[in-house]
Amino acid sequence: MRDAELDRALDAGLGDLADVPDMTESAFQSGRARLFAAMEATTTAEEELTTTQEAPTPGVARPQPRPRRTGRWLAAAAAVGVLTVGVLASQTVIWGGGGEAHAEAVATLNKAADLAMGTVDPKIAPGQFLYRSLRAEGVTTYSDGGASFGGVIDETWIPADQRHVWMERRANVGKEKWLPGLEGEGEPTPSTPRELLGEWRAPCGDFDYIAQGSRKSCGEGSWNNPTPEFLAALPKDPKQLYEKFVASFPGGDGFVVPSVGSLLNSGRVPAGIRATIYRALAYVPSLQITENVVNLDNRKGTALGVRQGKEFREIIIDPADGQYIGNRDVMAEEEYGLKPGTVRSFSAVRTAVVDGIGTVPVS
Repeated sequence: MRDAELDRALDAGLGDLADVPDMTESAFQSGRARLFAAMEATTTAEEELTTTQEAPTPGVARPQPRPRRTGRWLAAAAAVGVLTVGVLASQTVIWGGGGEAHAEAVATLNKAADLAMGTVDPKIAPGQFLYRSLRAEGVTTYSDGGASFGGVIDETWIPADQRHVWMERRANVGKEKWLPGLEGEGEPTPSTPRELLGEWRAPCGDFDYIAQGSRKSCGEGSWNNPTPEFLAALPKDPKQLYEKFVASFPGGDGFVVPSVGSLLNSGRVPAGIRATIYRALAYVPSLQITENVVNLDNRKGTALGVRQGKEFREIIIDPADGQYIGNRDVMAEEEYGLKPGTVRSFSAVRTAVVDGIGTVPVS
């Protein structure tokens, strides 16, 4: 899979999405590492890229891994409610409805925007941290016809003054397992490389697993690094913001919704700006709605999304308060043995203010 966020991760500045070069295998692995670690993007391209692990260290014998097509959830998307107790369930999702479906989606977004405007962002006092948790599950398909699923949790602690020390912690959730009926040979390859599991601390969030010069969290902001200054400079008019989305995420409206999910995954977007984002998404002509879906934490919400290739890409909003709570990818056509209507990947995002670095809020 050649996802747009992986291309963006290869861009040293992470700011110019249009000038991303073609991806080599080594570049893909490097880009995936930086991106997955940041866990701030969803995918925005249709092409699948067959990958292998990085080349073995000279003189050290290592088994040859199975080539695979990594699921978009690796970049932090992931699947809602369908990947439970080792079984890939399916959910019927109906698309269509033309103008009526779009009008319903617009009404939902406008309501979410109104609710977001009524939300008071929690204040982060000196010595406190914004805790952001992204939990994800999803499917990885293999070139030999197998498919496996697994999960990961990525936690970040962001200080009130973002120039100070951040902390990030990432761990697998459970063991990678074959999907029933799509078993391959041997054990499935873990979706998250070992070098991307662990704990890191650094000022500005410039963790050492991120390639030198690829991200400056306290410097220039970007969609992948939404600093307060970057967010404050976004257009306040919803239509102008939509036009900026289209200009920033080449590929048409099918790329806008998942790219906005990338931004919201950061947990760093204030309520007022979220409201403008929701109103901007109302200008996406093919936007459609699915009611009563749940995110990976089983929190009920409304999914709004667009068709992109053989999948339907959605963000999930809590209709009670307008909070963004995760995203999901649903198969629109059969591919790699996954039937239409199958939720391929989904996630859960939550934030809280905590009193110390490494402190996890009570659920």
